[in-house]
Amino acid sequence: MMKIFNCALGLCLAEVVTAHGPGSFTNVLNFGDSWAWLGKGELEKALKSRGVDTFTTHAIPGAPVALFAATPKVLANKVRKSNAQAVVLSIGGNDFLEGMPKTHDQDAILAEMLINTDRLLKPVFEEFPNVHVYHFGYEILDWPGSAHCETYGNNELLSMCLRGWRDAKCCNKAATDYLQTLFVGALKTKY
Repeated sequence: MMKIFNCALGLCLAEVVTAHGPGSFTNVLNFGDSWAWLGKGELEKALKSRGVDTFTTHAIPGAPVALFAATPKVLANKVRKSNAQAVVLSIGGNDFLEGMPKTHDQDAILAEMLINTDRLLKPVFEEFPNVHVYHFGYEILDWPGSAHCETYGNNELLSMCLRGWRDAKCCNKAATDYLQTLFVGALKTKY
């Protein structure tokens, strides 16, 4: 059974441990970019308190999907090595972070992300058809919350939101559309 789940982070944690009843997943792989790296302590603590015995992390902060896809079996190899029954996947946000300020087309970035993510997932589902993959997309920023968030909003989303960070509703919708609906949602539909 090939499954990829699209979930908000808090709900994702609950789903990882309750998808098939309490304690159903005892080995979880945390795989991806800075979210996987920076959140590994909190994620491990949350999952272990709910019955996960073995929690393994493979993360490269700042990595775009293409970096992982350059060795397409890296995820399958990590699943095998950790004997993971579930994977919390965090990839994709850096592709926009790197590409958008360089005025790359967001649809082209998304298309490349989907192709590269598929390169990672196919070997996993071919070799481990019962592994569950949970991908929660990314956070919604408080665009006017700091100078950093304002700059980020302008650099990333000015081509989609003409008023940049000042139009937080547009920024939130654009971020959600691309990182959650069009990326993670498309993967969920496929798998």
